[in-house]
Amino acid sequence: MIHEPPRKDLATILAVSVAVAFLALYAIGRRWTDAGYRPSVVDTIDLWAYHRSDVYAARRDHVVLLGTSLMQFGFSLDAFHEAHPDRRITQLAIHAQYPMASLRDLARDPDFEGIAVVDVHESSIPRETWDQQQEFVDYYRERYPAYHELECPLVAALQERFVVLNHHYPLDNVLARLARGEPAPPPYFMTMRADRACLADYSDVPADLRYRVSENQRARTAKDALSPDEWLADAASIDEWVCDIHERGGRVVFVRFPADGPIAEADERVYPRSDYWGRLGERVSAALIDGRDVPGMCGYRLPDFLHLDHRDARPFTRALLAELARKGVLPPPRTSRR
Repeated sequence: MIHEPPRKDLATILAVSVAVAFLALYAIGRRWTDAGYRPSVVDTIDLWAYHRSDVYAARRDHVVLLGTSLMQFGFSLDAFHEAHPDRRITQLAIHAQYPMASLRDLARDPDFEGIAVVDVHESSIPRETWDQQQEFVDYYRERYPAYHELECPLVAALQERFVVLNHHYPLDNVLARLARGEPAPPPYFMTMRADRACLADYSDVPADLRYRVSENQRARTAKDALSPDEWLADAASIDEWVCDIHERGGRVVFVRFPADGPIAEADERVYPRSDYWGRLGERVSAALIDGRDVPGMCGYRLPDFLHLDHRDARPFTRALLAELARKGVLPPPRTSRR
């Protein structure tokens, strides 16, 4: 006859097993942290939808960031909180996707009356790019489950604290490499937080990878080229959404991030400023900020000619906030000691 162990013994075994597993993961995490690895949140469509649902919290005082990785890497949420500790801000930028679908969604949302700060490049104006973020909008509108309002912040909080949950270093892959005598993968250059702030550290990113980014962007710029009249006509259509937000008491700001090197050269060749951005104010009622002309927003060394390193994101953001205050979009920022 086989005797089953008492339930108390099973509970003890389970508790000890869990404790041992936790201590092992903690020890591995400590070693990874000492080696330069950092926790990072997985930027899922659910996490985006969770933050999208929060844009109503402060009504007209709520700032919403739209755009691409330029906005994700270049806008420091920490610098914003230092300058405006009593205001709410939501990061809704999406890597490699132009933001017009998200702007259109906010314009059609009668409950949104906040401040939309939009990362706009000349190649994001043509209407063929307007649906690039539509998948995220549709998911939030049609399929985002209510229980994720509890699940998303919990999962993100765990990922933000435990390096072994960083999806760039799957534990089984790392252990397999070490077992084969191979070195562990180098620390990933980008860290994502639960508030969707991205901190990019380009100090150890290989030059060939940085140049590949710039080549891809130059190809995109050339592909999206329109004549000035066609481009301005599409801009006028976008202004309908801007006006909808303004009529509800909100504000829209278009920010043109600076580029450098071959990307800046390609931008000027394909979209000469005098024919495109320089005339945008004729067709849109959004406040316009051209970072190429604002002290503190230009002159940085851009590692891939496009994105800001996290060390430069803070001063860049302070300069942008000062410009937003100058245009009356935000009150003057609180002076920071940093």
